[in-house]
Amino acid sequence: MILRASGQDPSEVLSDLHDAVDAVFEVLVDHKDWGPSGNRDDQYASDVVADQAIRNVLEPGGYGLLSEEAAMVSARDGCPMVVVDPIDGSTN
Repeated sequence: MILRASGQDPSEVLSDLHDAVDAVFEVLVDHKDWGPSGNRDDQYASDVVADQAIRNVLEPGGYGLLSEEAAMVSARDGCPMVVVDPIDGSTN
């Protein structure tokens, strides 16, 4: 997989986002710790793992990330900013 965030057409960006979703699925399929992360009262270990999977896919391509789970990562010039809530409704 080669990410080319800068100058991408929308179909390439969508493909990269699909890759990020696939990465979350891969890390959660065998994930065992669904309890609190210990970092914040409202954060779960699964949220942290999912957030890292997204970051591992999108950051190298220059995407900026604003996540509920971690600090913002600035995008390279001309690259999209992605806003994520890795697992929406963790307690549902």
